[in-house]
Amino acid sequence: MLTLTFNNLVNCIIVAFVMNIAARLHQIFLPRSYSSILDFRYSGDVARTIRSSSIRLIYVALISIGFYVLGLSAKEIYLGVFISAFLNVWPAVVQYKLIAFAASPDKLKLLLGYAAFVIFSVAFSYLSINYIYRSFAGDRVFGVVESKGVDILVSLMAAAGLCSVETVIGKFAHVKKHMDIESFRVDKELLLDRVYLEEIRIDEYCYEIQNASDKYGISDNLLKYLLVLEYIYRGQWYIRLIERVICRFSIFYSFAIRKDLSMGLAQIKISTAKELLKCNPRSFIPKMCDPAFSIDLCAAYISKMLEDYDQNEITENVYDYIASEYLSGLNDRDSEIVRLYSVILEHFDGGKE
Repeated sequence: MLTLTFNNLVNCIIVAFVMNIAARLHQIFLPRSYSSILDFRYSGDVARTIRSSSIRLIYVALISIGFYVLGLSAKEIYLGVFISAFLNVWPAVVQYKLIAFAASPDKLKLLLGYAAFVIFSVAFSYLSINYIYRSFAGDRVFGVVESKGVDILVSLMAAAGLCSVETVIGKFAHVKKHMDIESFRVDKELLLDRVYLEEIRIDEYCYEIQNASDKYGISDNLLKYLLVLEYIYRGQWYIRLIERVICRFSIFYSFAIRKDLSMGLAQIKISTAKELLKCNPRSFIPKMCDPAFSIDLCAAYISKMLEDYDQNEITENVYDYIASEYLSGLNDRDSEIVRLYSVILEHFDGGKE
């Protein structure tokens, strides 16, 4: 039994914090290989889920081994990994009322998927320290034969097996339909509450928003609340810090262009900005973290989307169209995130196009 001292608790929190940062870096720099169980529930993209699980387990292993080498106890590391994984899934467990899984087979599947996420994170941390690290360090791990190479190979095969099992669990957690209307209503209300709390941060740029909306002839509320949504979903402090580093140092430009990163207050993709500005990305990347520049770019993009909407005589709801196109042209117009963006934009824009 682990008796926690203050120092133990601090170490656990540090591990959990680093794990969370690694997850966000994964999401930022490798978005095409990032998938949560909730994403998989909607898309069913098995290949993406496998890539995502593999990358996640790799950084779980590296972080676990790294902290073990630095002198943290194995139990502190396991608990830190558990805290990080648990905090990732708990908001969704509460939000979708998954504890009441008896009322819905879909809720039971999701709950099992989230439980597997936590269990396999800790299990891989244990495997990394007790088998992968020890086998590379030259210890006899399995004792089957006197061969360091065999121990390393078996350890890596066990790691691959864990990844495969987690993928199977994730596939089991796949639900082909969306959560029920009540769940979506809860999502909407929670997001509305956050919008009311966070809009004050965007109100700091009220003059820039008004000027940009007048310049491009679009609704200022449409522009403002799209910025609020982007701030809520992708405005974490560490994301802004990373973006500032990229904008400031030209050595990162090639990487940013190659990965087509979304940057700035409006989280505009570099490829989208290039299309709008008709110039080499290296000339505008230093400006993308400037709020006024980002707001103007966002307004130009909204104007273009509305123009395309009218010219192509698209029949779907204009807010659905804007939300889908802004979120990287998602093919699934009915995905949860697109629906939430759309309903929030329509709520605050008052139905104005």
